[in-house]
Amino acid sequence: IMSFSQFAAPAKDPALEAAFKKRASGITPDAIATIVYTSGTTGQPKGAVLTHSNLTAELRSVVRSLGIVSGDITLAFLPFAHILARIESLIPVFSGTTLGFAENINTVTQNILELRPSVLVAVPRIYEKIYANIQSQVSAQPPFRQSIFRWATQVGRQVARMRSEHKTVPLALQMKYKIADQLVFTKIRAKLGGRIRFSISGGAPLSPTLCEFFHACGIPILEGYGLTETTGAVTINRLEDYSFATVGKPMDGMII
Repeated sequence: IMSFSQFAAPAKDPALEAAFKKRASGITPDAIATIVYTSGTTGQPKGAVLTHSNLTAELRSVVRSLGIVSGDITLAFLPFAHILARIESLIPVFSGTTLGFAENINTVTQNILELRPSVLVAVPRIYEKIYANIQSQVSAQPPFRQSIFRWATQVGRQVARMRSEHKTVPLALQMKYKIADQLVFTKIRAKLGGRIRFSISGGAPLSPTLCEFFHACGIPILEGYGLTETTGAVTINRLEDYSFATVGKPMDGMII
């Protein structure tokens, strides 16, 4: 094991440095970048051979499709053995975003508050846990506050459904939503750092009811679909064009 400063320091052995430069310059887009073993398969483990070209094509498509910018911040806590987390870890290299690493799965909630990510990448189970935690906290509140939460959620769901159907939200409903946002949704967003622009869910289907709830709170969850063999996502919902219980449309540059 060596420190990064040791790794980055000029090699003392000229032959070693020459060998390193030769290997680095010999890498082509078609060269193998990584082998990711697919999850959930039977029999012998099957490794998907992915090239540098595979990775850059996927990264370019993700960044363009989701409008990721260099100022975005993400928190990594999914296992890098899976393609979703692997692509998440490479986006900063490709687009200049900031990536933080959770200390462990049990500190994710605290790490979110510390890092305050603008993009959250997770699997359905994580969102289910966040939702269950919110419901638990609400149930401990006085009846009056619980009724406010239920009213705000109802209003938020109405707005979320209308936006997903590209319908104009009536002015009266817009006003109700602003009140609901001030009373309830701002507090929920604050518990997740307060600046999430959108979140991504993959790996398994997400409950439409749960997805609708987060959209209502101003934390849009964009579901997508992909495979290890396709270097990750091939379809995804967009912030400006989403539909609950779907995996969205083909990403930019994808031919399906």
